[in-house]
Amino acid sequence: MFVINYTPGTAWIVGKSISEQPLMEHSAYLQHLFDEQRLLFAGPFLDNAGGMAVIGVQNEVEAQAIVDHDPAILNKIFQASLHPWLTLFDSYSGKSLKSLQENKS
Repeated sequence: MFVINYTPGTAWIVGKSISEQPLMEHSAYLQHLFDEQRLLFAGPFLDNAGGMAVIGVQNEVEAQAIVDHDPAILNKIFQASLHPWLTLFDSYSGKSLKSLQENKS
């Protein structure tokens, strides 16, 4: 998995909330990724500082391609940082350090 951290870019409209930014193409793009089951979680930060997405892809090349083709990145509304992510705690699957240790026994 990878985390995409979105922060305001040079085309961000200062003084406008995230819901007032021109992000319809970005939303449609994320919907497409969700429909393909590559987008696991996404949404804005409630303090208008940007947003975050969690994607499940095979490698960093695929993850970077997702960032590079995002309309919000191309239009400079957002800038993004990409981070590989290892989940050690997952309440949906029941995964935790404890469960991993039990499976080793």
